[in-house]
Amino acid sequence: MNAINVRDFRNNMASMLNLADNGERLIIQRKSKKYLVIPISDDDMIISPDLEKKLEEAREEYRKGKVTIFSNAIEAANWIEQL
Repeated sequence: MNAINVRDFRNNMASMLNLADNGERLIIQRKSKKYLVIPISDDDMIISPDLEKKLEEAREEYRKGKVTIFSNAIEAANWIEQL
């Protein structure tokens, strides 16, 4: 795993991206936040017809008011546990 600051990443971007391309975990630290750099393929950017259909069904349920509303994260977590 390689952890570098933003300045080093900017100055060595090509070699850093080559490391990520070769499977190395590359973490960029900016102040107190950290970012993981990973390569993605064109397939990662495509919404399949099946997923598009599911999204449209979910939008329709939302429009019809078929939603579950939680007042806090604990309620949501408890609901998920019951699934």
